[in-house]
Amino acid sequence: MRRRSISQVRRRDRMWRARSVRSRPRSRSGTTATFEVRVLRKDNDEDTLLWAPAVRSRPGLHKERFAMAERQKMKVKVCLVGEGAVGKTCLIRRFIHDQFDDRYISTLGAKVSKKEVVVASPRGDAEIAIDMTIWDIMGEKGFRELLKEAYFHGAQGILAVCDITRKDTLHELNDWIAAVNRVTGNIPVQFLANKADLRDQAKVTESDVRELADSHKSPFLFTSAKTGDNVEVGFVKLAEMIASRSA
Repeated sequence: MRRRSISQVRRRDRMWRARSVRSRPRSRSGTTATFEVRVLRKDNDEDTLLWAPAVRSRPGLHKERFAMAERQKMKVKVCLVGEGAVGKTCLIRRFIHDQFDDRYISTLGAKVSKKEVVVASPRGDAEIAIDMTIWDIMGEKGFRELLKEAYFHGAQGILAVCDITRKDTLHELNDWIAAVNRVTGNIPVQFLANKADLRDQAKVTESDVRELADSHKSPFLFTSAKTGDNVEVGFVKLAEMIASRSA
């Protein structure tokens, strides 16, 4: 095979460069594909050059890679507390499976579910994947005092649930939160005024919920496990508070 001289190689490279720049083909995405030259090494003050297509990343690709690289992970335990039949189990079913079942089956002891949510870090420079272990606590006062150490230990957040058609369920939340805090210390609380689809039967007003939430310096939402209104928002907001506290 006949070896080419350096001048022939350089002449070929110049021709390739001319063709490449002149053609500027369109990529499938509609952006113009260009070519770039890269200096690989220097030999006796001579540059060895390589022509190659310039890589133009699609919009948002760098951001996606950055987010993936910067994503942190957390495991947290949260407890749903409140009187019996306020809809704690239905809220969890809606959040986990996006389903609703209006048959009431009393929770015996505690039922544990899991779901991952992704929230922004407190500084907003990364994402946090939070693996939530959700404890559905039986709504019986005697049970609460008997097994509070076992079921509340390690909790990092509380979803305090009342039924807007039963005003007593709102007032009882003070005792539920106090019972958890005696085991865990003060932890974030998100109040959920549930069964918002039954507003025409409501005995609890927004000002009632606001007053209780303000006394605990905590946010509140009106939710409906039946329609799904604000259910996911409530869980995610609690996750955000836990992440902020852990920063």
